[in-house]
Amino acid sequence: MKIYKKELLKGFIQKKLNSITKHYGNKSRFCKKELLNFLNDDTDIKICGLYGLRRTGKSVLMYQTIQDMDFTNCVYINCSNADNYLELENEIEALEEKYIFIDEVTKIEDFINLSSSLAENYPDKKIVIAGTDSASILFSKGSELYDRIHLIHTTCIPYAEYNYLLGKSLEDYIRYGGTLTDGKTIYNDEDSLEEYTNTSIISNICKSVKNGRNNIEYKRLYDLLISDSLESAINKTIEIRAREFSLKVMTCIFNKSHIFGSAKDLVLKSRKELDKNDALLLSKWKDDKEICDYIISQIKMEKADDIKESDIELITNFLVKLDVLTKLPNGEIIFTQPGMQYCLAEILMDGIVNTSNYQALFPNTQQIILDKIHQDMVGNILENIIRTDIIKSSSLTQMKVNKLDFNGNGEFDLYIINPDTKKAIVYEIKRSSKIVENQYKYLIDEEFCDDFEISHQCQIIEKTVIYNGNTQILENGIKYYNAEEFLKNINNATKILL
Repeated sequence: MKIYKKELLKGFIQKKLNSITKHYGNKSRFCKKELLNFLNDDTDIKICGLYGLRRTGKSVLMYQTIQDMDFTNCVYINCSNADNYLELENEIEALEEKYIFIDEVTKIEDFINLSSSLAENYPDKKIVIAGTDSASILFSKGSELYDRIHLIHTTCIPYAEYNYLLGKSLEDYIRYGGTLTDGKTIYNDEDSLEEYTNTSIISNICKSVKNGRNNIEYKRLYDLLISDSLESAINKTIEIRAREFSLKVMTCIFNKSHIFGSAKDLVLKSRKELDKNDALLLSKWKDDKEICDYIISQIKMEKADDIKESDIELITNFLVKLDVLTKLPNGEIIFTQPGMQYCLAEILMDGIVNTSNYQALFPNTQQIILDKIHQDMVGNILENIIRTDIIKSSSLTQMKVNKLDFNGNGEFDLYIINPDTKKAIVYEIKRSSKIVENQYKYLIDEEFCDDFEISHQCQIIEKTVIYNGNTQILENGIKYYNAEEFLKNINNATKILL
């Protein structure tokens, strides 16, 4: 292991920070304030775990925090696979400094089983730990460190923070968002995504399960590991969740207009571009739904005999704890990193449209159809981003946030209710930059709004459409809020609820 302190630490930190300024200058993750508060507060909890996937800024967060503190009272330790826990303890024991930053601590094989000593043996120190295999820290939180560690999650990077650090647009965030490196190197194609998934998720879990083999809660994961089934089970679970998203887009669960019907209308508006064979094929859509049935059949995954439903559920819940997946209040499960969701959906659709059956169905009109599918897919990812960022917003953690659907009688894409004041804001989320009356038909439907207020025992104080155009208020009181502005200013945009 390598140990840096005093002037050696100062030079090391300066060199590291100089190398990352090209990415986001001197800007820091928003959670740095939380880490500094932990270090400066006099609490019984002495250990803080930086917990998240690779390339979400854990090590950089350590460097920047040390830079803001007194170098003479800080030590940075970088562990390797060759180190053991006894060596680490001996080094800490010999240190006079109060603040100890231990990076790559999960490379130490016995870390999970012996980590409790970090909390027991050094009451006068504050220790910050991080590691590539962040699931090991999760295991420690569930056993040895239980209520003696404060976790700071780094995997979820809201759009406001992504834009602040990297200066990139919402379009970039939808396609590549999720890490603090150039997302195009991770989420641009199947091979890059597979490499990131293997190293950041699958290897992370497998190594942590092996080291945490005594963890009773996840004994089943260890059994799968021993039988060489865990890696394929994780892959299968990720694929299932990706297919669920694409299937929901295709079958229009998020909106009531039939995607293939609207695609057909879009194509027919361009009939001058079609030949007779295309027009003949399109004329049959309404009756036999051939195209719709074909694509849905390709998206659906056959039940796998080699993995149990209970294992899928267990792995899904573990991926939620690892922040790979997010479970929304309505029970829907989405990928925390939008770039991963987008790339997986693109890979799935590419596999479908390149089949001979699809090519035969769409001789010269595939691009028009794909544009419509892509538009709906991006729209759903945007809706998920808005819902997720609202849920994770510090000022809205106690709010009731959900999607409303009254059995086909109407819907709001999103609502937020303050349970204390009973105030509510209701939203429609649109992918358009234009204002069309049909976009807010439920917002001005008095009977529907009255039913909502009665069923939720609240009062609607604002009705908003989030879209891609300029922020403005219509004469009828409906507020149109630009999506990027909204995501960058969620606290301000919802302060009326407080």
